[in-house]
Amino acid sequence: IKIVLVEDAFRTAKYAGVVFAFWYLTTWFSVPTILELFLLAAFTIPAGYKYHKEAIDKKYEYAKEKAKSCSQRTLEVVGNNMGQYYEQGRHYLGKKFTRTGETLKKKE
Repeated sequence: IKIVLVEDAFRTAKYAGVVFAFWYLTTWFSVPTILELFLLAAFTIPAGYKYHKEAIDKKYEYAKEKAKSCSQRTLEVVGNNMGQYYEQGRHYLGKKFTRTGETLKKKE
């Protein structure tokens, strides 16, 4: 058995987020109400998807393409603008540290 809190920080953060979300929901609704809503959604969402499959898939593809283009534009802007900061960081670290083999050692 894997010790999640020690060995996997991402999984730990994911579980903490789920626990927080459930706790936050229980401040608004009781646990039986949340379970009833979950069961209702578990049986109605698939039926609704089956009935409106073409329209939902069309909207999903549109949203996926839009998100992909937005993320590509963002990466281009970040790539263009971060070059100067990368060089500034290298220059700053070069003043403070010296490279010895594969590690950086602080200058005296």
